[in-house]
Amino acid sequence: MQAGKKKKILGIACVAALAVLTAALGVTLAVLTKGTEKRANVFTFGNVKIELTEDEWDELEPGDTIVYPGRTVKKDPKITNSGKNDLYAYIEIWTPTATVRTVAEDGVTVNAAAPCELFAFTPNKGWEELFPSDWEEERTSGGSTYRVRLYGYTAGTLAPGESTATLFDAVTYANVLEGELEKDAVLQMPVYAYAIQSDYLNETGSEGKEKMTDAFQKYRAAETN
Repeated sequence: MQAGKKKKILGIACVAALAVLTAALGVTLAVLTKGTEKRANVFTFGNVKIELTEDEWDELEPGDTIVYPGRTVKKDPKITNSGKNDLYAYIEIWTPTATVRTVAEDGVTVNAAAPCELFAFTPNKGWEELFPSDWEEERTSGGSTYRVRLYGYTAGTLAPGESTATLFDAVTYANVLEGELEKDAVLQMPVYAYAIQSDYLNETGSEGKEKMTDAFQKYRAAETN
């Protein structure tokens, strides 16, 4: 047997998407703008390839994407395996945060200023939040602060041609008091999708969540070396 055939190849793919949200002048509003190309930067190694799509979001008209405190807008990221190998699928969500005053559920009480995630969502069945070692839950980019979460599709490995369930189906803007954000402030909610070839990993763990966490930690170790 040739030496090259003995080597196990770890395949990795990454796709990124970005929702841009802009606070309007004088009031706490935000606009989710639909760019001409919001999914880019596909890196493919071996036969691992993925697509990050948001079908419901793509069908929205410009007026449908305007949000205000408490409003919910459709947004539905999912991953499709467009490669030739089974893989583990992951989605990383960066939710913008700010220290602001919010209005309580009674609609009257104003809460004291505190760090707040500006968008909320509910993960769907099949996805679980993962906590790899040394994971940074808070990160800063471009002068903005984000709460970063990593989710794994623990319903099972994704075969070629298969898609995950959507991670969530909508995002809801926080009930931020009017005027708390600077006028013309720009908020971003980055979404990153990752895939790791599930063959030959020898991942540890007794269940899907543990195995996917171990696989991702192996990926991070390989990325930093």
